[in-house]
Amino acid sequence: MGAGFSLMEGTTVLREVLSRYALSLPTGAKPERGHVRNITDVPRHKAPIVITPRVGAHHLA
Repeated sequence: MGAGFSLMEGTTVLREVLSRYALSLPTGAKPERGHVRNITDVPRHKAPIVITPRVGAHHLA
């Protein structure tokens, strides 16, 4: 379909995920620089994260 649609879809998914969950680094982890692969930014290493449900967020079963 094209890059424009992919960008819109990615933005929508990210907005929905971030409205329901908080993302943070695990204890002791440090931020890392990204790496560009083709047109996508990716972590240089594995980039562990902690995902926590937001209080009051609506979750679909």
